[in-house]
Amino acid sequence: MFKVVPGGFIPTQDKLYLIGGVKMPEGSSLARTDAVIRKMSEIGMNTEGVDYAVAFPGLNALQFTNTPNTGTVFFGLKPFDQRKHTAAEINAEINAKIAQIQQGFGFSILPPPILGLGQGSGYSLYIQDRGGLGYGALQSAVNAMSGAIMQTPGMHFPISTYQANVPQLDVQVDRDKAKAQGVSLTELFGTLQTYLGSSYVNDFNQFGRTWRVMAPGRWAIPRERGRYRQSAHPQ
Repeated sequence: MFKVVPGGFIPTQDKLYLIGGVKMPEGSSLARTDAVIRKMSEIGMNTEGVDYAVAFPGLNALQFTNTPNTGTVFFGLKPFDQRKHTAAEINAEINAKIAQIQQGFGFSILPPPILGLGQGSGYSLYIQDRGGLGYGALQSAVNAMSGAIMQTPGMHFPISTYQANVPQLDVQVDRDKAKAQGVSLTELFGTLQTYLGSSYVNDFNQFGRTWRVMAPGRWAIPRERGRYRQSAHPQ
């Protein structure tokens, strides 16, 4: 009897869909992510037992946050009487195909047995920097743990949401020079906020909900960074 009944907290169930995700290198654009997400959707549609695929480039599959270097694909499965394979078997086939993608790290997982209890099947491990060693040391510990998991029999691929080597642009303002030329620091920082990120404009109501309007700058194209660096400081 004990060999037949699953020994886990709640057995993995076939819920007629799978969750696919991709993580591109840090700093990747949404366009690069979209290209890989489209390829993953095509892989899913060409897999027996998959009925449809709905893709969301820019959506983190594990945290459901918006980041340009991540993407999510929901693979809808055909009804039980219209397919020969279980969700776990289809998931394994999709993962084998996704592993051939070189541009980023792609994966497919089963949904959690209980909706709202986690983002997928499996379990979570947490690493704490109790010694205050810093982000780099924490990243090294995460990589070491992931490598150990990969070498453990019976374990599948580990997925970490922590990344400490994200490209960043540091802008230093010469306040004395700006004041000497009559440049308002408030306006200067406001302009930097818009060009480096985005600025809040207002809200409007449409389709039964409230939408936020944000105004971003267009400087973010990599080839424009040199020109921006030259024009950001008062001359």
